[in-house]
Amino acid sequence: MNIDRFMETYKRAWESSGEHLLASLFAADGLCRDGSLWRHSLVEANGN
Repeated sequence: MNIDRFMETYKRAWESSGEHLLASLFAADGLCRDGSLWRHSLVEANGN
């Protein structure tokens, strides 16, 4: 799946609260992160 298709599907899932549609985008054994690791990485990259 390319990024455009992923994002289109993600958008449809978000707008429809389609939990099964959203889950179909990820591996069954995948983990969901809330973005805290992303924020931490940005702080480290910016030296803050």
